[in-house]
Amino acid sequence: MRCITRRENLCHGRDGLVPRRYAPSSLILLATISVLGPAWFRFRHLFPMVPNPLVTFSLLADAVLLVVVGHEFATRRRVHAAYMVVAPIMVAIHLAELFLSHSRVWLGAARLLVGEPQV
Repeated sequence: MRCITRRENLCHGRDGLVPRRYAPSSLILLATISVLGPAWFRFRHLFPMVPNPLVTFSLLADAVLLVVVGHEFATRRRVHAAYMVVAPIMVAIHLAELFLSHSRVWLGAARLLVGEPQV
């Protein structure tokens, strides 16, 4: 399939000009956004002024996701199905991680895995 212009997303296909499918690039972008929080958390020593860096950087990654969805809506006047399905799940998982990471059950399991004595 040979694309005419990237802006209009039109390609030559069997049936004439057809819209270019961009689900793989959308999913790659979502996968990249999903690891931004932990990646930024590794630089927490460079930003000592950030309160609770785990929460801050995870929410910042979700903000990037909202910017991407907003850009998608602003440029195409619709949001791709990949974003509609994966984005709410990703935000729910990030919020669950934030709340569960401070629970007694998770901290106890983490200490057991590491081999530290239970408190």
